[in-house]
Amino acid sequence: MKKALALSAVPLIVVGGLSFTLLVGAAGNSSAAPPCATSGPGIPTPSPVAGQLTGTAPVKLPASVGPYKSEQILNAAHIIKAGQDLNLPAQGLTIAVMTSMGESSLNNVTHGDIAGPDSLGLFQQRANGAWGSAADRMNPTIAATNFFHALLRTGGWQTLPPTIAAHQVQANADPYHYEPYWPDAVKVVSLLTADPSLLKQLPASGGEAPCGNGGIPLPGNGIGEKAYNAALTQLAVPYSWGGGGQAGPSLGFAQGAHTVGFDCSALMQYAYFQAGGKVLPRTSEQQMATLPRVPLSQLQAGDLIFFHNASHVAISDGHGGFVHAPDTGSVVAVVQNWQTNPYWSGSVDGAARPPA
Repeated sequence: MKKALALSAVPLIVVGGLSFTLLVGAAGNSSAAPPCATSGPGIPTPSPVAGQLTGTAPVKLPASVGPYKSEQILNAAHIIKAGQDLNLPAQGLTIAVMTSMGESSLNNVTHGDIAGPDSLGLFQQRANGAWGSAADRMNPTIAATNFFHALLRTGGWQTLPPTIAAHQVQANADPYHYEPYWPDAVKVVSLLTADPSLLKQLPASGGEAPCGNGGIPLPGNGIGEKAYNAALTQLAVPYSWGGGGQAGPSLGFAQGAHTVGFDCSALMQYAYFQAGGKVLPRTSEQQMATLPRVPLSQLQAGDLIFFHNASHVAISDGHGGFVHAPDTGSVVAVVQNWQTNPYWSGSVDGAARPPA
């Protein structure tokens, strides 16, 4: 019989109309169905508490913020933590919470609506292959991470009105649908991020990820996905010849002397240093010559792919795409399905996987 964690809420304090609770973990017996059980055609049975804590450390969360209470606040916490794990700024975290408020009222729902009967979860993600399996869409952390990845692929999202940025990801019929939820989202994110240590007590995943992780495949050394996600946070940063490094974008030299940004190999240095303090060689030629090689048929998230006689390097997403800093006049960008593009497939030199 599987052990489950029973949660009890103990009131602590009331400040400014916000009541706080302590979520206390206590081991107990449960006969709940296994994570991959279904209720209806292919829809996973959710945990009794969405985003249920799996550890025993107490986590202090608000009991309510405006109309949102207990489980909804816990779901918001998992969304925010997923964004923090990707080094997203507060604006990105707030856009995600706003979106979930507009899609599901921060409830991890097991059904869709007339417009999207196959929609599931906090973001009402569709069964179109873009958002993973039904189990992925019902997992708060995986669903939020996939939302953030899509947001980061939206050019200029930080300069768009929040509701338009959300619309670019969700493709809602009304691009201004999310606008009324922005004030409450600001309150929730402000409150849950005021104490930087608070969300560090949450488990890595919002509930169990049924039947495999369903996310980007992790390299064996465990830092590849983090490196790829770090590279994603630099989308739209200008290319700068000789610019950038492990600390971030900087002025380059020659044609990059007046541009703050990255060249291709510096973006790789930044990604791996942010992921785990890993220091990579400076140039793409050096990176290819010194790092352990891997077959192109076994690419995983975080692997480096080299092109044009190792004069260019990109970081793989593990699913046929990559992030790179292309050349002067361009910006850090995502390329999808590179192996079907003759420009890239015809010039690839090989791949490498930085060790931990």
